[in-house]
Amino acid sequence: MRMPLRCFIAATTVPVVCCLILQAASAQAQFGARDLLSEQLSRHIWEPRRAIVPMAGLSLIGPQWRAAGGFRVDWSNHPADLRLTGRWHLGPLGGYAPDLDEWYDLLRLITFARFDLGAVYVRVGPLRNMRLGNIGHLVNYYGTQAAWDARTIGTELSLTRGSVTMDAFTGDVLMREVSGGRLRVRLPRRTALSAGYALDPRRDLRGWSAELQSDLFASTALIFAPFVSYARYLRRGESLAFGGDLRADEFLDLFSVSLRLGTFYNSERFIPGYFGALYSVQNPQARIVRSGADLQRLTEADLAGVPLRAAHTSHQLLTELNLQVGRNFRFRYYWRRHYGTQPMSELHVRLFLRTGEFLELGLSLDQLGKRGFRSLFDALEDQSALAFESTFRLIGVLMIHTEARYSFELLSDEHPPRYLIQRRFEPLAALRIEF
Repeated sequence: MRMPLRCFIAATTVPVVCCLILQAASAQAQFGARDLLSEQLSRHIWEPRRAIVPMAGLSLIGPQWRAAGGFRVDWSNHPADLRLTGRWHLGPLGGYAPDLDEWYDLLRLITFARFDLGAVYVRVGPLRNMRLGNIGHLVNYYGTQAAWDARTIGTELSLTRGSVTMDAFTGDVLMREVSGGRLRVRLPRRTALSAGYALDPRRDLRGWSAELQSDLFASTALIFAPFVSYARYLRRGESLAFGGDLRADEFLDLFSVSLRLGTFYNSERFIPGYFGALYSVQNPQARIVRSGADLQRLTEADLAGVPLRAAHTSHQLLTELNLQVGRNFRFRYYWRRHYGTQPMSELHVRLFLRTGEFLELGLSLDQLGKRGFRSLFDALEDQSALAFESTFRLIGVLMIHTEARYSFELLSDEHPPRYLIQRRFEPLAALRIEF
């Protein structure tokens, strides 16, 4: 007879928690875009920067080429950074309608506006990489840019006072998307306890989580910090996760690196990090349509992904690697391997590189619905999102700026919403005018 998940949780959590409380404190968890090097516009915090970047070139959206023009404004003066971006497209059939078809497009000019003074952090802009808690048991790599033309402008906030940290976010300043918060308390013996809550009132989905992590072993170079986490979606499923982090902060004053290994035990109707990178196009209502499906007669077989209501009991293994060198290089790799009959493995890759004033590039890749490690080498499938940006300085103020996106577009205004893959590519010439 199979042991109920709640009994299993009680039997395994209690001794782990007791052990952790006697030990020592976890590092700060990833929270949204706070650690994104691409949003730290100055190479040094004491270096203010101001620039206007007009740009023009070509744009391929779906099957049609268009002319593209726009601007970018960068402003940085520690502790504040601001970037505004506008882009408009014109083709043989006229302008591209989603550029200017609603007042919300004015808000979409905000790429990010942020203020980070350590104890106080505030950011406004499309959400990226939002994680609630140390391992993202409920909210993991959540973003609001999967459907690029319908991206929403959200906010994230973090306040620290003494041993208490409060994090909060919303995917839309109009409060129409996912919102959540977390309270983290540093306990004696270098231990941290946190509790989080996330909800999507439009789709009647909400959940909570609790997490404990401690620095079990710390030397001058390495820290080992085990963790345990429990999460539950109300009226749905629950999950237990545990594992550990091995990290070196500012090793030899050159780089920081961390390796995380963990395991998840999930009940029915629970998917770890369900508020994730593709949640805006794949949730209890919206679904992604498979490539090649008959759009006039859609059936469940034509829809990608596993709905939360249909998720089976599962076991998953997590591997996460994070490497940072100064303010010019960052690599993050997240792979959660699913063991079961359903295709629910998940990959996230983030890369950023900056070399002086000559080259800057960033890559963001999200793949859901994978079956195993070998499937990572397949071409991008239906549950994939890709964003690539590069800026190369040719000479003086002349630059080449390139963007490529593997995004989604709304199939129709019918309910429930259905989304199709949309490919975008924009090579642009730009002038960087500093003032």
